[in-house]
Amino acid sequence: MTTTVTVPGTAPCAAPGAVIERIGAGLCSAGQAIVDGWLPGRLVAELAHTCAALAAHDRLVPAGIGPADVRIEAEGYRKALIRWIEPPLTGAEALWLEHCERLRVWLNEHLLLGLIDFECHYSAYPVGGFYRRHLDRFVTDDRRMVSCVLYLDADWHDTDGGALRIHPEAGSSRPFCDILPQRGRLVVFLSDRFPHEVLETRRERRAIAGWFRRRSIGGQVLL
Repeated sequence: MTTTVTVPGTAPCAAPGAVIERIGAGLCSAGQAIVDGWLPGRLVAELAHTCAALAAHDRLVPAGIGPADVRIEAEGYRKALIRWIEPPLTGAEALWLEHCERLRVWLNEHLLLGLIDFECHYSAYPVGGFYRRHLDRFVTDDRRMVSCVLYLDADWHDTDGGALRIHPEAGSSRPFCDILPQRGRLVVFLSDRFPHEVLETRRERRAIAGWFRRRSIGGQVLL
């Protein structure tokens, strides 16, 4: 049975500043953090409604794998639909990006990560959807530094499947941890250190996945 495993940085918090500090502490101590209650419940509900409406009007597209310029079909590796969050934005999307910008600035000021931008998309997994084990940083594009996932579905249970399984980084003897996608939960982790996967889901599963990026250092992308 899937269970939620607590890692440093997990706690329900009401004050946005306290949540950001907890995220920073988790990234420093364990490379990952889980927080509940960072965003107002009404905002998360509006984002969930938007994602559901996009799905209902067939405005999500099958997810591929790899960077945008070499993206390939993901049959057998990833079964999900996505839509990038880009202008024109809804009011809820604009507020979401404002919160992410505050987090980016804080991470730069306190952890000196050199993050320059943020990209994100809605992610919708149908019943039977999954995403096999992978790293978020690409071999040919090293810009992704910090990954984050905001979950949009209410009343998620162990029996619904669809947990995010974060594997230990290379060389670690720590076990993997399974994180249930509860509405309003934010999971943050270093993009290059933790292989992860989405286990097969038994109900529709919606989230926003995003990545804070730096300028390319060793990859083939020039800015």
